[in-house]
Amino acid sequence: MNSINLPYRELRDFCGKYHIKKMSLFGSVLTDEFIPEKSDVDVLVEFIIDKHPSLFQFAGIEIELSELINHKVDLKTKEDLSVYFREDVLKSSKTIYES
Repeated sequence: MNSINLPYRELRDFCGKYHIKKMSLFGSVLTDEFIPEKSDVDVLVEFIIDKHPSLFQFAGIEIELSELINHKVDLKTKEDLSVYFREDVLKSSKTIYES
């Protein structure tokens, strides 16, 4: 698996700032198909109940996270995932933060 360097301390602070209960990686970043110079990073987040951001705020979170990890991020919630592959993503994802 090709990998990226994640700033775990900064990610913990980031998740606290945006009320993120759980953050996981999924998709190509967890496989040999990931090309650090070209691939985006698929990130799954779960927010604390009653702390869900607006659509505008969500877009800002995605941009800020991209800057933090120095890779383009494709940010998703469980509800954003297609019902056709949601369970597969949830089973194969790798948790990188959980409060």
